Amino acid sequence: MKRAVAFLLVLLLVAALAACGKGGETNTTGETFYEAPVTNPAFTETGTYTFPKDTVTIKVPLDFLTQEERSNLASFADSHGFYSAEPDEKKGLVTFKMSDLSHRLLLTRVGMDVIEALYGCLDARTFPYFKGIENYDSVDFAEIIILVDGNAYLTDPDADALPYTLAQTCMIYQGFTKETKYKCRVLVKDEATGGLVRDETYKLSNKDFKQ
Repeated sequence: MKRAVAFLLVLLLVAALAACGKGGETNTTGETFYEAPVTNPAFTETGTYTFPKDTVTIKVPLDFLTQEERSNLASFADSHGFYSAEPDEKKGLVTFKMSDLSHRLLLTRVGMDVIEALYGCLDARTFPYFKGIENYDSVDFAEIIILVDGNAYLTDPDADALPYTLAQTCMIYQGFTKETKYKCRVLVKDEATGGLVRDETYKLSNKDFKQ
């Protein structure tokens, strides 16, 4: 159950990310905030690419992309202004190359989508005992504090699905950084008493996505 919910959030988050990449408008005035430049690297006589010095390379788990995006990686990369996208089906990863500016913009967009997903889970009342988010690490989403109805949480046999799902969502953001190991500490507190109900750190690394 918890993996199904987490996977659904992954799809929703990446779909939102793709939507951001297709257009450059992010405000309500209709003005273009930013449109990623398509600056292709130099193509040498030997048939290889020479990337600019500020090129950022990230390895993203293929599981973070929808099936359509996996089937059209070139279009996905182009829509975000990336230099290239190279899949590795055996390891379950895709290597993206992009400018430093494109990478910073990507993290901003993904970060906003993560926050929306966290609060979306709260608003949807997927978990009846889930009462609020007290804190999250705005730098890399390495830690979040969630508030619950303590009694309802402790008596729910699938209560671990909530921290697991939120941790997975936070680690999606980390997947778009230059790191290959991700972790998120989730503190579960009783809303009424402030007492700590659960404290667990979830971890993933790129090796977990090898097939």
